[in-house]
Amino acid sequence: MFKAPGARSTAAGGPRAAAKGSGIISEDNDDPSAQNMWLINRSAQLQREMYLPWNVVAWYIGSTTQIREATLDDLTLARPWLGRLIALLPELRVVATFGAVPLRGWMDHLRNADGHLIPTLAGPHPSARVLNTRPEARAQIEAVTRRVAAIVA
Repeated sequence: MFKAPGARSTAAGGPRAAAKGSGIISEDNDDPSAQNMWLINRSAQLQREMYLPWNVVAWYIGSTTQIREATLDDLTLARPWLGRLIALLPELRVVATFGAVPLRGWMDHLRNADGHLIPTLAGPHPSARVLNTRPEARAQIEAVTRRVAAIVA
């Protein structure tokens, strides 16, 4: 689980249409975070049919020029939608969050959910900024994805 759709996840007609995105969250999107996750997932032998990427805030949060940080209000507005998504995933075995915002949103969801607890793993965000400034971050993300692969295999 990630924070919110980036510029390249918005489609034509969206607030960042000039970014020419796919309109969906995908490790095939043309951005550094997507590329990092593609490489890390392959390294961990985490195959596409084993996981579903999503954002804790399902819609773009930002202007026509840049994304902004998610606020507590964003997480509160997103919580019912996250609950609806989880209800559609009866075989969900583990959740991996990447970054502090998705972890906060997921923990808020679990505190307010009526259902059963789901094992949760947390790692840093796979952005170039994080990976370039925190050398240990890549290993932490790889450890999370290897553990996810082991759980769902």
